[in-house]
Amino acid sequence: MTQLFLCFTEKKFSTFDHYIEFATKEIKRVAASFKNSTDIYQRLEKVQAKKDLNIVTTSLYSIYLRHWLQFFNLSRFVFVNGDRLMTDPGAEMIRVQQRLNLPLKLTRANFEFVKERGFYCVRGIDRKKKIRCLSGTKGNTRAVANDDIVISEMSTKSKSTLDSFFCYFVKDLYDLTGFGHMWYKCSL
Repeated sequence: MTQLFLCFTEKKFSTFDHYIEFATKEIKRVAASFKNSTDIYQRLEKVQAKKDLNIVTTSLYSIYLRHWLQFFNLSRFVFVNGDRLMTDPGAEMIRVQQRLNLPLKLTRANFEFVKERGFYCVRGIDRKKKIRCLSGTKGNTRAVANDDIVISEMSTKSKSTLDSFFCYFVKDLYDLTGFGHMWYKCSL
């Protein structure tokens, strides 16, 4: 039977992370094509207005899941905790393998934290092969493997605003799947 994998992360931090990634790339791209800072910031404001909505809507998991549930039964989905995949990938891979009734091939021993990247990288199943990381163009670099650095960089007001915005969607996801309980701290 075909299984569909959905990887979820805590919405306010993933939204903030997407925004930082976008802003960093856009500043570099726009700065290369303009002569003065006034032109750069005016251009960034126009681009940002178009991108902001996309940065937020990518985290509206329940909306997308409701669409796919028209075509696939909920039992066909495997939900992956993206936050745990970043902070403890071995444990999350064990959980996924167990969910799929697969023999355990990937465990904590297959993952190693690489400080320069701020992420875990993986060794082959036999654990003898060289450690492999995504290329430098994939993902963001982080100073730590968990969201502590993101939390410390995001203002309290931003956290509160994003929590309020995502509250309905987190509850909806939880009601649909039972997944998301770790983020469901709001009341409607």
